Parts: sequence; structure tokens; C-alpha cells
Amino acid sequence: AKGLVLNHSRISYNQASNFYSAQNNMQQPGAAIEGVGAFANNYVRANYSTVSGNYAYSVADNSAGGGLFVNNANAANSSLIQQCTISGNSALRGGGILAENFGGAFTLENSTLSGNTSHAQDLAGQAYARGTAIFSFGALTIRNSTIAFNSTDAAGSPALFLAKPSYAAGFVSTIIANNTTGGANYGVSSKSPMTVSGAYNLLQASSPS
Repeated sequence: AKGLVLNHSRISYNQASNFYSAQNNMQQPGAAIEGVGAFANNYVRANYSTVSGNYAYSVADNSAGGGLFVNNANAANSSLIQQCTISGNSALRGGGILAENFGGAFTLENSTLSGNTSHAQDLAGQAYARGTAIFSFGALTIRNSTIAFNSTDAAGSPALFLAKPSYAAGFVSTIIANNTTGGANYGVSSKSPMTVSGAYNLLQASSPS
């Protein structure tokens, strides 16, 4: 189905896992895990909803979007999350949300993302852990929201990761603080220098990755 609409909804405590299996006398990892809580094609529109406690276990470290995975968004499909709580979800990339928002606006308003994690099964996988709260591929706007107390043991995994710095991020009256990676506070990061605009924000420990 195209798009996902949540209104006064709760998506909680779902789990997905993959393991190695024997194929052609070789151990092969299972398929990627995407969107443990919910998988949305093109867009998500959510109001007064909670996505919590959803968990991906991947032996091959190929999981994304522990809470929500928004697939293949484009200029014709904008996503809007309002008055929502995204908490306690886990995946390698985008513990709370992974947005493949190529050209499609992704806006978060009056919402909280906390207690989400980027979880790697081994040291090799930790190099790919990104975005304990949000992993975004496109333009991102966050207003009147809090992203805090998201964490991972992997070094260099920020709470908010911008995978395509050619798209700008805008924050207004937003707190991004007390997120930890390998024991250090780490808030916002991108693959190369990024453009961030906005006002009345508290953004802690931001850095390129």
C-alpha cells in the first residue's frame, strides 16, 4: 500500500531477526530487516501516536528503521509526524526512524525521540551504526521537538545522521542533547559538511562523520 497513516495509534514490541543459513555449502546471512515497527511506502503521516519497543536482531548487521522505515519518498510524497513519541526502538541504522526521503520533505513537529539505539552485533558492524534516533537521506525539518537519551556503544554514531548533505536540515525550537555514542555526547552528523538552519535550538556535540 502507498503511504502509512497513524492517528492516535500505538505500534509496540515487535521484533524481527535474521540468521545465517546454509546455501551452496556456504553460510549466508538472511535478508535485510527494514521497518520492524512499520514499513511505509512513499510517506508517513502520524498524529498523536506512539512507536516504541520495536527491535531488530541481525547477525549480518543489515537492519534499518527499528521503529519506522519510510521507503522511496520523493517530491510528490511528503511525510509529517506530529505529537508523536518514538522511543525504545533499535536497529543498526535509524534506531527510531530511517527515512529514504529522496526529494520528499520529512517534517517532525511537537514530538519526542528518546531511548532509541543503534545496535551492532559485532565490532565490524559498529562501523555502519548511524542515527540512533533518525537516519535521513533527504531534506529534514524538526520543530518544537526533543531528541534526547538515544544511545549506542558504537563510536561515531550520532542521534541524527544526514546521509546526503546536499539536502539541508532545519531545526526550530528543538533540543538535541544527551545522546551518547561510545560514552560521549554526540548529536548531529553527516557524511560531509552540512547546511543547518533555524533558531531557538539546543544542539549538543555536533560533528561531521
